[in-house]
Amino acid sequence: MIVASVTRKLRFLPAIGEITSKALFETYDALKVRRRPGVNPALIFAEYSTSVDTLKSWVEEMNSVAMVVQECEVPMKWLSERATLLDYAIVDERFIGEQALPAFVANIRTAAPDLPVILLSRNVLYHNFQTNQVGVADVTLRAPVSRTALKLGILSAIDNRRWWRENECSAL
Repeated sequence: MIVASVTRKLRFLPAIGEITSKALFETYDALKVRRRPGVNPALIFAEYSTSVDTLKSWVEEMNSVAMVVQECEVPMKWLSERATLLDYAIVDERFIGEQALPAFVANIRTAAPDLPVILLSRNVLYHNFQTNQVGVADVTLRAPVSRTALKLGILSAIDNRRWWRENECSAL
């Protein structure tokens, strides 16, 4: 099941549990028409919980609209068609699974090469904001994450993705 949520000012989405994958994609299209200027959706791949509610609120503090995706399978065609309209993706390693994570992120990279990816993991000792591991994610944050770490992680992921794409293109 997929759950989408937007800021309190945009209350036109169905309640949790009432929407399907198709509804998320229709909701996204409606959101793009009715959104505030300068606000783009951010995808959060995670199991819905109170910690995800907290993440959503922190994402929304950064002027993005959080769309919580509770399915590991998002149609990559949909993602590639809308990738330029997304700010970034946050992926919870526990939700995707350690074994499936590399393939999942590779699919995101194929569908949306410019989309910054922030990985939340309990299997790392510290946050990694550097560009040396961009093949997996643009930033890896140790979970549970603090508000400050998330905000720095989002900004770093955007910069890291830009840097990686510029250097990748200049190497060709």
